[in-house]
Parts: sequence; C-alpha cells; structure tokens
Amino acid sequence: MKGDSSSCEPPQKSINSNSYKKTIGPISNLEEYLDPNWWKNIFNSTYLKTDGDVVDDKQITKREIDLFIKILNLSPEDKILDLCCGQGRHCIELANRGFKHVEGLDRSHYLIQRAKKESLMIKFREGDARKLPYPPDTFNVVMILGNSFGYFETAKEDMLVLKEVLRVLKPWGRFLIDISDGNYLKENVKSRSWE
Repeated sequence: MKGDSSSCEPPQKSINSNSYKKTIGPISNLEEYLDPNWWKNIFNSTYLKTDGDVVDDKQITKREIDLFIKILNLSPEDKILDLCCGQGRHCIELANRGFKHVEGLDRSHYLIQRAKKESLMIKFREGDARKLPYPPDTFNVVMILGNSFGYFETAKEDMLVLKEVLRVLKPWGRFLIDISDGNYLKENVKSRSWE
C-alpha cells in the first residue's frame, strides 16, 4: 500500500525471472548497491508510475503554478524556460493560462516525447542542463522545479548548470529553484516506506 510504513517487511514479490529472489534488508549505505548512473535511466515510465501521484495530479500543478506566478510576478509576455521539465506539466499549465513563450528542456528522451504529445504549441527539447542550446540573454525566467537540481555526480557539474542558467537569463531575469529542505527531511521522513 502506497505510503504505508507500518510494516517492516518488504512487499511480497513472486519469484520469477523478472524479480529479485530475495531482499537484502536494512542497509547502512544504499549508494553501495546502486549503479552510479541510476539517474540517467530512471526518468521514464517508471518515474511516472512511482511519482504519478504528484506529477500527474493536475490540481497540484495548478496550485504550484499559482504560487510561481505570484512569486515571480510572471506576465504572459515573459520568455520562460522550464529546465529539467520532465513531462512538461508546468509548461503546459502556463501555456493553458495564456503564457506565449514557454519552453521546456529535459535530458529524458522518454519524458520529452511524452511532453510533445501533450502539447504541440510548446517547444520541448531534449538536452543537457550543463550545456544549454540557447544564446545568452534569452529568457526572462528560468525555473528548475520538482527537486530536479543536484543529480550530477559532482558539485562542479551542478555549478555548470547554475552558470548556464545565469548565461541564458536576460539582465534582471528571475530564477526559481525548487529543492527539498534537507534538515526538514532528516527530521520528518519516516525511515522506511514501500511503494
């Protein structure tokens, strides 16, 4: 059951060629068991299934856009880049509200293809946030939403993303980055949950 952390047992899986034969139980360091490039392959249909309660909830997206419009004082004429846009939910909601110059860029081929199917009027691109395919001073607003910052292996690579954001922002442009509060998570997230 989603979000149920009352059970200390992992969910039951049938034993077949497509499932694990056993679980490893509690571990002290998950990174020892992960492929270092996990983030390159997870943002596909699996991501939409595991995070679908948020990323496919139109009411959550509408409330988020209400907040972003207020915080950034957005106008329909602003040129907006949704960097690491995923399946484009924020771009699509902005366009539905009359914003005319919205673009989305994401590294995931799967998610960009889904975004393109959802909205033909928005320019979606597949690309790398460390090397943006835009000239300097292109956008009034750049947004990195949904805790999408910090997936690269080094702080130096993350800094490349921020330098690129600065490069493509117009003078006096606005930058919104949505990240989790690590201290809050340490204090409030339950140690185990199964989806």
